[in-house]
Amino acid sequence: MKERGGNPSWLLVTALLLAVGLTPHSAQADATVTDHHLSCNLFGASGTSNSPYVTLYAQNSSTHAFTFTVVGVVAGSFTGTLTLPPSVEGAEVNLEVWGSLNNYTTFGDTGYYDGGTFFEASEFVAGCAAPTLGHGALAVLLVGLTLAGRAAIRRSAV
Repeated sequence: MKERGGNPSWLLVTALLLAVGLTPHSAQADATVTDHHLSCNLFGASGTSNSPYVTLYAQNSSTHAFTFTVVGVVAGSFTGTLTLPPSVEGAEVNLEVWGSLNNYTTFGDTGYYDGGTFFEASEFVAGCAAPTLGHGALAVLLVGLTLAGRAAIRRSAV
């Protein structure tokens, strides 16, 4: 039978394994949404998070245009809104909220996401009103059509 002696490397390996197993792991930045709403040009969400910030993110599935904002977490809670790129009635929008370690300004910067739990939904925009012309824009449009019509009448008379 061979004895362990003269080679203390097994002690070092055992000590390292114990040290790694006993070191505290830092908590991931989690975010839970308790309420949210989506309209033609706005995404709003509120909820809880164990991180100092949360990111609200929205992407139009058709145009792939996306936008985001970072909001602060106060006493474990957050509320925020995000202005969306113009969407048409029925457009599908992917919505996400996640915990962030930093108040970053460029998407993908260090600390923007660390793998914690997050909110994700895909919803369709509803209730969008058709764009309306103001009185001034309507007057300009009518004058333009009137002038174009007169020119067309003059050309056809020749």
